[in-house]
Amino acid sequence: TGTSTSLLTLIDENKVKVFPNPSNQFVQIQSNIEFLGQTFLEIYNAKGQRIQQQYFPDGWPVGKNIPLDFSEHPQGIYQLRWYNHLFYWYGKVAIIR
Repeated sequence: TGTSTSLLTLIDENKVKVFPNPSNQFVQIQSNIEFLGQTFLEIYNAKGQRIQQQYFPDGWPVGKNIPLDFSEHPQGIYQLRWYNHLFYWYGKVAIIR
């Protein structure tokens, strides 16, 4: 599934899809891994500032999309961090207008 660390397992890049990427406003995230229990999605701008956080108290099922709206944010590269008590995943999305 991924690379094990002392606490969490990093999810392989090919287990999570971010699309369309690049995008001009809307992005979807889809995982082939089920996130059980409290799950968080954080978005960071190029300065490393967290600009958004979503909380999913019951986790996130395999194959279900997470919609993201970047309409209130300028174009640029954004870092995505998705994690729970077992797994974490890092990705990037480019917003181009």
